[in-house]
Amino acid sequence: MHPPATWFRLIDDQGNVISGDMDWEHLERREAPWRHSYGLTQIFHRSLLEFTDLWESSEDHFDPGQHMGHDHWIRFLTSLLGHPVSIKEVLLYYRQHTNSVVGWWSPADRVKPNTIAELMRTFGSKEFKKRKRQELITFMERRVAAASARGTIARKVAARVDAERAPQALSKAGFYSDYTQYLAARLSAYQSSDRGQRVSAMLSAVRKGQYRARGKRGARDAAIDVLYGVMG
Repeated sequence: MHPPATWFRLIDDQGNVISGDMDWEHLERREAPWRHSYGLTQIFHRSLLEFTDLWESSEDHFDPGQHMGHDHWIRFLTSLLGHPVSIKEVLLYYRQHTNSVVGWWSPADRVKPNTIAELMRTFGSKEFKKRKRQELITFMERRVAAASARGTIARKVAARVDAERAPQALSKAGFYSDYTQYLAARLSAYQSSDRGQRVSAMLSAVRKGQYRARGKRGARDAAIDVLYGVMG
């Protein structure tokens, strides 16, 4: 089962190309474990539809209480049962209207980068740190719920497929279980009102190798957790 996803380009109202070649492969590197391809680029085998009933158990990692987006759902099922294929050729153009409700920002809409002085003032603000801390807590809580749901779905998929395909689904179930535990460990550095307890919680995660196991991403997470969790 190898559903492909194609490259594409953005065009404006008049049909002018306003982007380079765009693909979904960068999401494999940047968004793990939330891998997905853009919905407009996907082609998939209809056999995936036999698992549609499990979609009701999914959790979107952006919007609490919502099920996974259709493109995320298909890509997730693919990760349990096969391997996606990228068609390295532009086969479609995505029209970005000026007044589109959903889509990509045009170059003219991009926010002007802050100066170093502005950034220093922002990061030094207590209000900013408080807001950022709550955003991180919400961010991780949503992903704990989403990852836990994915692990449960992966186990159910494994129970419904043949012996040849079940191991891959079970492997993914283990992956999401481990990721849930990692986020739960990170959250413990934020949730206590006592700083000593937050320090102790983070040191426990460090001793267990939770951050180290994730390489550069883990190092970045550790720095964030010290700044906004332990010290926040």
